[in-house]
Amino acid sequence: MKSIGNELVSSFNSEQHRLVVNVLYTAEWLNGKLSKVLQGKGITVVQYNMLRILAGSSPNCLSVGDVKSRLIRKKTDVTRVLDRLVSKELVTREICKDNRRQVNVAITSKGICLMEDLSPLLKVIYKNYYQDIISSEEAIRLSHVLDLIRNEEE
Repeated sequence: MKSIGNELVSSFNSEQHRLVVNVLYTAEWLNGKLSKVLQGKGITVVQYNMLRILAGSSPNCLSVGDVKSRLIRKKTDVTRVLDRLVSKELVTREICKDNRRQVNVAITSKGICLMEDLSPLLKVIYKNYYQDIISSEEAIRLSHVLDLIRNEEE
């Protein structure tokens, strides 16, 4: 597959096949853009995704299983990512008092501050790469189509 301008050029079996390749290609491209911003703050895309999940549940903690079920990359080594976030003092981890087999995690105030620092940087990416190119209506339609594709498996 080669790229001419912004368009992928390859032979496809169908428009659905072209869509799948285009979604995968675009996901990697977007991941690269996000990675550059996050590297400047010393975290990876997977760590950011975990912090975003925990920030959304704050001030409540989540079990490791709940966090894992919400991650974008399902095959993530959650324990290792958590170890790194704990060492950076961005999250806390403790054994649940009611169920000693369950480990709960929560974002720290330092983690919340990092997410707040990232917010304006990410808004610039969203504006430059999305709002100037895709209308809200197009974004809603595309999100709906992507939801349809994922829900086929469930």
